[in-house]
This record gives sequence, structure tokens and C-alpha cells, in this order.
Amino acid sequence: MQNKNQGKLLIYQQVLMHYRLPLFNSLSRRRASALTVATCSIGSGVGQAQYEFNCLELKAKKIGPLIHAKGLALAIDNHEVAILPFDIHELVASKCALWQHKPFVLWGHSHGRRKILRPFRRWLASRCSAIITYTSEGKNKLILEGVDASKIFVANNTVDIANAGFSPEVARRSFLFSGRITKRKGLNEALMAFATIQNQLPKDVNFEIIGEGPERSSLEALATELGIAKKVVFHGAVYDSGQLKQIFQRSLAYVSPGHVGLGVLHSFAYGVPPLTRRFASHAPEFNHIKDGENGLLFDGTVQDLAAVMQQLTIEEKSYSLGRQGYRHYIENCTLDIAINGFESAVNYALSESTK
Repeated sequence: MQNKNQGKLLIYQQVLMHYRLPLFNSLSRRRASALTVATCSIGSGVGQAQYEFNCLELKAKKIGPLIHAKGLALAIDNHEVAILPFDIHELVASKCALWQHKPFVLWGHSHGRRKILRPFRRWLASRCSAIITYTSEGKNKLILEGVDASKIFVANNTVDIANAGFSPEVARRSFLFSGRITKRKGLNEALMAFATIQNQLPKDVNFEIIGEGPERSSLEALATELGIAKKVVFHGAVYDSGQLKQIFQRSLAYVSPGHVGLGVLHSFAYGVPPLTRRFASHAPEFNHIKDGENGLLFDGTVQDLAAVMQQLTIEEKSYSLGRQGYRHYIENCTLDIAINGFESAVNYALSESTK
């Protein structure tokens, strides 16, 4: 999509995360004018050589639960339009809503989880030029709360997987988790469920874990206690896309009993079905999972999880779900599709500002 109303664009992210770089770089390449990303913190694994945009480093000041990015207001003045977090803890959105004359776009979750704060979020939504939501469900929630549908655009929060692909020829002989190893992911439950069904599993089925985190040592100890240490492979952090593809594509399912987020789309990109708890504190990406179509949900207990994992040892079921997940990723969640959402929102904001 070609931008009809090019203008100097500023995007503010409190923390510049490595997985955002492909999005910002691609957006910069598609624009004829400059893109600046303002941030108060550079995330791990991010180097300046990776930037294809102007990076403006600011200092953050905390005022209780609120965050003030020093110098951000001046940076917004020097650009035609700004994309800001749809986060009430960031003071910049409120300042723009009250005093900023430049068009600004809010980007993020939709209505928020805390009901008491939703009236304030609705006020922000009424004052901004446009809104970009992570999912279609987020857009629909805002519409139900009275926000003008014409100013809401969807840019599915995603990860750029350059070597995405579905390979039914690859034998699937493991369960997989990929991500930061923290308590909220519920990996202790995954290992307990895996241990429960050992007698029903083919002997060559393993559980592979990609990533690091504070819970790794306790999980290693748990695997030993459960007698499955030889069947649980801790890869540590893996960044090589070729290696990641090999590990994902030999997996029966991406298993994260607790919180899930972008890992859902990572697994879809390689044709692997996600498996998680039906009711949990999930990120918006959970809404991409359609139970029994492109992934599976379980109701809560370790026994429930074990039963679903056992179902997925039938490779045909894993392939069938994974094929639909891959199709969903290609049709809805690629980087180009997300960029189209950004471009549409920016075009709308600039057009409205000239009326």
C-alpha cells in the first residue's frame, strides 16, 4: 500500500524490543519521508547496525505508576504525525489529548483489563486521530464501547518469520516450548503432563525447550524428579532462523499451559498447533487460536493437559491443525499485512488533520 499523504512519522516505544525491528525497518523502507523511533530503553539483542530508521533515545522519569519521557513532546512537534502507546501509564498520550495540535495515533491493546480505567481510555480514544489495535477482536471491543469505527485500524501484532513454511514431510516427534522461561508460562505443568503419559508415548518423543529464564534450573530439577530428564532437551536461547525452523517443524505442538502471546504466531508460521489453557491471563494473540481448527485448548488440570497432549501424538492431527494455523498466519499475520494497517492509520490521521 502506497502512502498517499507522506509526512515525517514518529513512533514512540518505551522499550525498543528486537522483535519490533523488522516492522520498523520495513515501515521505514516503504516511506518516502523519515521515520523516527523514540525510546527510553534499548532491549537486549538490539544493535544500532540493525536500524534502518532514526533512533531517538530519551530518558524516562517515573511518577508513581506513570511514565514521563523527557523530550518526547518536542520530538512530536518536529513530526507530522506520531504513533504512541495506547497505555494510560504513558503521560504523553494524555498530554497530546489535552494540548497537542499534531495528529497522533494510539497503538496497542483495545479497552484494557481494568474496568475502572476504561472511561479514561475511551476519552483518549475520542481525542486521538486514529487507533491501531493488535487484533480484530480489539477493534470490535472498542466499537462496542462507542468508539468511531472509521478511525480504528488493525495491524495484527506479529513476528516476522522470513523462512515461514509448512512441511508435512517432516516427522513430528516432540513437544515444544519457545520463549522466556517464567512461572506464568506454566511449564512445570507441561512437564508433569508429559511425565504422566510416558507409557502411552512412542519412546522417541521428547519435550524440547527453547529459551532462558529464571525458572530453567527449577524445571531441570523437576524433570529429574519426574524421571524424564533424558527426554527433556533444554536448548537455551536460539536465534538462528534455520535451527528454529528445524526444531519447530519436528514438533507435534507448541505447549504453553499458562500465558501465551506472540509464541502463538511463531508456531503458526511454521505450521505447528499451539496448546494452552482455555481460561488464563493471555495476551491478545490468544484470540488467533480456534480450538479444534488451528490449535487446542484444555480446561485446567494437568490431567486435562496430558489427555490433549496424548491426542496430538497422532501426527495426522498435528499436521491438520498446523496446516490451518499456517494458513491463518499467511492470510492475516504477515509483516506486510501489519504494515498496511499502520499505513492506513497514518493516512487517515493526516487526512483528518487537513479537514
